[in-house]
Amino acid sequence: MGSCLKIFLAISAILTILIGLKINSLLEVPPMPVLEETWWGQGQAKKVDTSIRPFKIDIPDKVITDLTQRLKTARPFTPPLEGIQQQYGMNTKLLAEIVEFWKTKYDWKERQNFLNQYPQFKTNIQGLNIHFLHVKPTNTKGLKVLPLLLLHGWPGSVREFYELIPLLTTPQPGKVLPLLLLHGWPGSVREFYELIPLLTTPQPGKDFIFEVIAPSLPGYGFSDGASKPGLSAVKVGLVFKNLMCV
Repeated sequence: MGSCLKIFLAISAILTILIGLKINSLLEVPPMPVLEETWWGQGQAKKVDTSIRPFKIDIPDKVITDLTQRLKTARPFTPPLEGIQQQYGMNTKLLAEIVEFWKTKYDWKERQNFLNQYPQFKTNIQGLNIHFLHVKPTNTKGLKVLPLLLLHGWPGSVREFYELIPLLTTPQPGKVLPLLLLHGWPGSVREFYELIPLLTTPQPGKDFIFEVIAPSLPGYGFSDGASKPGLSAVKVGLVFKNLMCV
């Protein structure tokens, strides 16, 4: 019995030590990863203009006219299967309604003016021309201004933040915080157009306000797409970390 007890105690001690080491490894804070800055533009890395340039959406009339003509001359769609909604892709009955809306009701000029209501810019980061909104609060007296990065979802665009921005950037007794917004895949900054007013408009009882930065993800909206594979979510995060440091 004495030998069995000693073996049991020895095994228990070893297990206790192993469990302790495992728990310690789980609780230990890992070192900050070092991410290599990849050149995502065409060819090899080169010196480019990294200045911040004002940008406005300005689609030529001939492009809109051409699109309208293409919609008018589109061939009839193949009827969907009976009893089917969207199980096999977009139902062509719904698509026909959307095309009719585009042809007869959609006003691009009005929409373009709406999209241009906030300051927009472009800058080159790691070989990509990145498009972003940068909305600063006006009256910041007595308030702390905080940068806020907003990223839109998938699919989407910075449009999602347009209603939110005024709520974030309008001064309220309080602070201003910067916020980075990133949209998803697929998507664009359009997703943020409703959100932006909510973030930039001062709120009662708050002593802070936001300075909003809402970029279009690489390959979405007016941002360049990568010319090389491997642009993961982590790599995109590095691109926008660099954007916030510009």
